Amino acid sequence: CLTGYEDVDSGENLTANFAWEVNGQDMTVNASTFDGPRSVGDTVQCILTVTDNFGGSDTKTATSFVQNRDPSITSVSIPTGLNSYTDVTATVAAQEPDNQTLTYTYDWYKEDASNGGTTVSIGSNSSTLPASQFDKHDIVYVIVTVSDGFASDAMASNNELVANTLPTTPSVSVTPSVTNVSIGTDLTCSVTTPSNDLDGDTVEYLYEWINPSGIVESDILTTSTTSTYLGNNVDQIGTWTCRVTPSDDDGSGSSATDTTTVLALESCLDYSNAGFTTDGIYTLYLVGTEIQAYCDMNTDGGGWTLFAITGSSNCAENLAYGPNELTSVSAGPYLTTLFKDAQHTEFLQDFRAGGSITTFEIIYNFSTSKSLSQRFSSAESGGESVNWIVYYFGSSSLYSGTWWYSNNAGTSSKWNTSGSDFSNDDGIWGAQNGKLDGDSPGPYLTTSGWGHQNSNGGDSGCSTYYFSGTSASSSTIKNLMFFR
Repeated sequence: CLTGYEDVDSGENLTANFAWEVNGQDMTVNASTFDGPRSVGDTVQCILTVTDNFGGSDTKTATSFVQNRDPSITSVSIPTGLNSYTDVTATVAAQEPDNQTLTYTYDWYKEDASNGGTTVSIGSNSSTLPASQFDKHDIVYVIVTVSDGFASDAMASNNELVANTLPTTPSVSVTPSVTNVSIGTDLTCSVTTPSNDLDGDTVEYLYEWINPSGIVESDILTTSTTSTYLGNNVDQIGTWTCRVTPSDDDGSGSSATDTTTVLALESCLDYSNAGFTTDGIYTLYLVGTEIQAYCDMNTDGGGWTLFAITGSSNCAENLAYGPNELTSVSAGPYLTTLFKDAQHTEFLQDFRAGGSITTFEIIYNFSTSKSLSQRFSSAESGGESVNWIVYYFGSSSLYSGTWWYSNNAGTSSKWNTSGSDFSNDDGIWGAQNGKLDGDSPGPYLTTSGWGHQNSNGGDSGCSTYYFSGTSASSSTIKNLMFFR
């Protein structure tokens, strides 16, 4: 309280006493300064009484009013990276210099993407905006107003885009887990755990069928949780993959995959039945093992598997054998034991006297189905009943009888080993009415038959061949033996 006073009687002592009142209430303070409690709008009075030493006095009063100081907002923000399923909360920092209680008002807005970006009021009086009030692609912001009851301040937050959320990764399964090439069952790729789109969008799945070479053979976009790939289109051996990628109308999520193992077919006949028509090397699946084999896919309907090649000096006692693959008609004399358990009912003999061009062909039609090892064992011990068809220069001839190969061949011990003498003694590859037996007492091939032989002698006799009522000799014979 600023004061000034005097007494006209000089020399007298003056005493000043102060009194302070707030809104008419004595605050019992006798001092020129008052720092007691007061609030905005209060009336504060300073009452000064001056007294001299003879008891004379004078009193004056000064009045003031407590003025309000405005509040202010220093910052307003909402989180970045908004999505359509999480509530949004505003963070506000404000100052109130008079320490009055502030009230906050929140006015939320969005630029509505579904309505051309039109600004729409979507909520008020809460620092948190429910996710139900906005959608992906909207732009959200808030205007916050603070008030102390006398004055106010307002500030807008940052604008934030509500981003799309991609579908979650599905779980997928391919059935069957193992199948055969070309003739196997259809492949089915199933979404076992569907993708979840938190924005509520429709989820589509891109199914891609990928062959063992990494090439996408088929793709389809659908809302279905299954995709089928036809078994007759599964034309490669190895691992096939189904890759499933979920997507909404904004983009694609992470892919999931599953695989199936595609095995080779068991015989050239299986490939022929599946529609393959090209002569050459094919992969066969035999008793858990994949091997390469040469297939004749055209002679008499195709489906023939090459198992032996004999020559002018290698048709029985000098015929090498063992578990090596036989994949070329140009290979040297050899009998592969890989097909010892292969069931069949027919042989094809493609006889080439000059080594490259077919001279004649013989088809052996056996009465029962047997494996190769069983066929030779039965032939050696009692003969195999057979009907032969011989093809020569566009004509055919029929023969019937029993084929013994050689009654002393002893091949039963050869199928699980390797060596240079498939037959212990003699052997005939050919056709002729009646019995054919390479070992004594025969009967052997004559000019009434077709083929070549070691007839109770050495393999040097293999160079003689019989055909069309005559015989001849060649040092370049290539005799191809197939089964079906």
